Amino acid sequence: MENILKYYEFSDFFKDNSNTFSGNTISYTTLNATHFLIFEKENNTYNLYVSKYQSKKDIGLKPPEILETVVVVLSHLM
Repeated sequence: MENILKYYEFSDFFKDNSNTFSGNTISYTTLNATHFLIFEKENNTYNLYVSKYQSKKDIGLKPPEILETVVVVLSHLM
C-alpha cells in the first residue's frame, strides 16, 4: 500500500473534519483542478473514492460535490 501511495503522490493521511468520511483519516492525490482520488483509512480497510471539490483546500473540511466509491482494499490481503 505504501508504494501505491508514494507512486501516485498521495498526501499524508490526515483526519477528516467534513463528516464525509466519519472522522477517519484520509489521503488524496490530484487528478485535475477539481477532481481528486481519496483513500479513506478505516481500521484495516482502505476505501478509494473519486471526488469533486471546488479546491483541494476543501478536502477534509467540506463535503465533496461528487463522491463515488472506486474500490475497497482490505489491508490484510496486501
